[in-house]
Amino acid sequence: SLIRKLGGDGLKKKSSFGGRSDDEDGADFERGDKVEARYGGKSKWYKGKISLVRSDGTYDVLYEDGDKERNVKKSLIRRVGSTGGARSSFGGRSDDDDGDSKFERGDKVEARYGGKSKWYKGKVSLAHSDGTYDILYEDGDKERKVKANLIR
Repeated sequence: SLIRKLGGDGLKKKSSFGGRSDDEDGADFERGDKVEARYGGKSKWYKGKISLVRSDGTYDVLYEDGDKERNVKKSLIRRVGSTGGARSSFGGRSDDDDGDSKFERGDKVEARYGGKSKWYKGKVSLAHSDGTYDILYEDGDKERKVKANLIR
């Protein structure tokens, strides 16, 4: 198991990484809450949103890069912007609105390869938290960290 309980009060008050939790006030997460979670129980925190609150006390998380994870334990989740936590592994920037991403993974798009003037068909293979995208073009070419203004 990736988690072991310390103490006997029944609350998960810590994680093995990061040294803190958001359980201090006993508050649970709600659907739509912006969070960071440790994907797969690993040590790195990734930004996302709570997509489902389960009756067993776990949560489903939709990550900003499009990945989804089900049945995530509360001890592997923390609120974005909460005090005392480490900043995000990708810059700590958090957008305030729910429309952070203009495109999502799998979206069919046209993009200006290399920033040039011609538009090429492709699809979004990854949405980065900084608002850029990885594009897989129909001809097989790939491009990383494409700015949104070069995509339609």
